[in-house]
Amino acid sequence: MRTQRTFRIAASDAYETSRRGLDVLEAPVLNKGSAFTLEERTQLGLHGLLHVRRRVPLRRVGDGARDDLTVARNAAIRQR
Repeated sequence: MRTQRTFRIAASDAYETSRRGLDVLEAPVLNKGSAFTLEERTQLGLHGLLHVRRRVPLRRVGDGARDDLTVARNAAIRQR
């Protein structure tokens, strides 16, 4: 038995589909998880089906260690 494709690839290389809501999330080729934009979530009826996207500034891993070293160095200078 052959599975029917329920999307097409547009000229912009984006997938276009008539699926909505859970049908989108159940199709591995269409499901972007939390990477859907607000506009895509609205168009595809995904509000309430996915976690809310929060924009949190990313901090590089090394920054915390560098901050700790700076604090320790400043404390050592003060103790001299």
